[in-house]
Amino acid sequence: MDWGIFKGFSSNRQLMDNWHSPVCPTCSRGLKPWIDWIYHGSVGYCEDCENICLVKTTSKPSLNNHPKIEIDEFVSHEYHKIEFDSGLMSPRQLWNYYKNIPTTYENICILNEERKKLENYNNEESKLLGHLIWRLIFNSEHFDKELFVEYLRFAMQYPHFYNMYEKYEVWLGYEIDLANTLEKLYKDEIYESIYEIWQLFGNSRSNLNYKSAIGIFVLPDYILYKKFEPEFDEFLSKIIVRKF
Repeated sequence: MDWGIFKGFSSNRQLMDNWHSPVCPTCSRGLKPWIDWIYHGSVGYCEDCENICLVKTTSKPSLNNHPKIEIDEFVSHEYHKIEFDSGLMSPRQLWNYYKNIPTTYENICILNEERKKLENYNNEESKLLGHLIWRLIFNSEHFDKELFVEYLRFAMQYPHFYNMYEKYEVWLGYEIDLANTLEKLYKDEIYESIYEIWQLFGNSRSNLNYKSAIGIFVLPDYILYKKFEPEFDEFLSKIIVRKF
C-alpha cells in the first residue's frame, strides 16, 4: 500500500477483508493516494490520465471475522473526477510538487500564490485544492508563523472532514505527523498561533468545531506555558486531540 503525506493516527491498521486499491475510472490503472486509502473517502491521482479523483468506498461487516473485531469487507469504490479551472495549476503540476516534498522555500512561494488564487473561487473543488496545497506548504523545513495562522483560519472554515457533492465525505487527515514535527521546532509559535485564532473566532464557533479544525495542534504540555489568561488554558483542555 502506498502512503500519502500524512498517515493520520493509525498507520499500521489492519486492512479490510478483500481490499482492492482504487483504480482510475478512465484507464483502470491504479490510482496513487494523496493520503492513505481509507474506508469512507479519499483523494487519488492517475499518472496516465493526469486526473485527480475522489474515491468513496463501500464496505460491509466481514463474515470472516468475529463481529467484536470490527473488520469490514470491501464491496466497491465509487469515483468522481475533480475539475481544475484553467487559471490554476494542473493536476500534474500539483502531483509533481507532492512527489518532491519536502517543499523548498521557492516552491512555498509559488504554492502560496496558487493558494491565493483559490480565494477567488467559492466552490467545493477550490476548498479541497486549498487543503492539498496547504499540506505541501507545511511539508517543508521552512516555517512561517503568519502562513500558519492563515492556515488555521482556513481550517476553521473548512475542517478536515470535508463533504463534497452531497455524497463524498473526504477525509483530509488529522495532520498527526505535521503536528508532531512542528511541535519539536516551533512550540512557542504554535501556542501563540492558536491563541490568535481563539481571539479571532472566540465564542462564534463551538468547541467541536475548534477540535475538528485545529485541536490536533494543541501542545500536549500546554498547561506548562501559563502565558495567556486561564480561560485560554481551559479552552485548550476542551479541544485537545493529542495527549501524553
